[in-house]
Amino acid sequence: MQREIGSDFWLDPREKYRQNAKVRLDRYGACGNDMVLLSSGRAAEGFILDTIQDRNPGMQRRALIPPYTCHTVIEPFMKRNYCVSCYSIGLELKTEPDAFRNALLHSRASVVLFHRYFGFDTFSRCREVIEEFLEKGVVFIEDKTHCLYSNVNDFPVDYYTGSLRKWTGVLDGGYALCREGMFQNRPVVTDKEHEKTRLSASHLKYEYMAKGEGKKEDFLEQYQSAEKMLGAQKEYYKISLVSESIQASLDVEWMRNKRRANYRTVYQRLKGIRTLKILTGELAEGVTPLYLAVIHPNRDALQKALREEAIYAPVVWPRPSSLPPVCKEADEIYQNVLCFPIDQRYDVDDMQRMADCIIRNA
Repeated sequence: MQREIGSDFWLDPREKYRQNAKVRLDRYGACGNDMVLLSSGRAAEGFILDTIQDRNPGMQRRALIPPYTCHTVIEPFMKRNYCVSCYSIGLELKTEPDAFRNALLHSRASVVLFHRYFGFDTFSRCREVIEEFLEKGVVFIEDKTHCLYSNVNDFPVDYYTGSLRKWTGVLDGGYALCREGMFQNRPVVTDKEHEKTRLSASHLKYEYMAKGEGKKEDFLEQYQSAEKMLGAQKEYYKISLVSESIQASLDVEWMRNKRRANYRTVYQRLKGIRTLKILTGELAEGVTPLYLAVIHPNRDALQKALREEAIYAPVVWPRPSSLPPVCKEADEIYQNVLCFPIDQRYDVDDMQRMADCIIRNA
């Protein structure tokens, strides 16, 4: 069986998890006054927005968000009847401070959420703007999903949020951090049905990947069912015990080193290919990459060619239907972006095979 690259993480069913293991996000730089671990990043963002409203009951519901983002980032705002606007980004995924400041003034936002993309510090030049508007009472949230394991300078924002599921084989998991005060109404129960379904899918995929046993359709169907369960949650759940144990036991330095080595391997092979524009660039010190992201004019054809060789390169974020108008650069990214897996499941040989396939079809 050809070794697959990409798609859902799997779990060894023989793995034993530590009881009562606790996650300490400050191990890798996510620090705040109080923390809550929930079932997803979407839930964590909603939990923060509810906290903001409880703390600021008269606040106007106007939000400024990234133009390149996931529908799960927009939905918590829309569900709470926010008027949503976007700031702009360039084709290098970076935001210029003057453009960001103008967007803040024009939108009259009371709440701002921003990303740093794919592990890279794409927002570094906006610190002074953030500090200026924090003093004016604007509430800032950083979604740190993409840069959770990167050593980037923190901004002095009010809240941090993120998903844990993008990085390793946890079944669920998102976090909310606040800089001041304490969170109220913390969830106390887990979604056991979701945990059971995703754990079964993860075990079935392990048997398929490690032993060539079982049918691919079986675990794909269970992954899809679990994703629907997570999206359909109507109340807040805390992170599952299995996921908390996996996250607490994660060898962060090993993961960082594997991802950096894999990224370098693919980057060196692709950087001279003229039909590819690499969005994420050369690795800087301290960056732990989530993917290697590129723009390609025939993105769908390239994705299909890779899939035929068992390499599953995600688009990551199709353009959300609920997204307000965005800059032309963000539109181009939505239309042409493709992300190559470089995570810790793979070694240099896998990365060489993937790069060969990309080069043949780019």
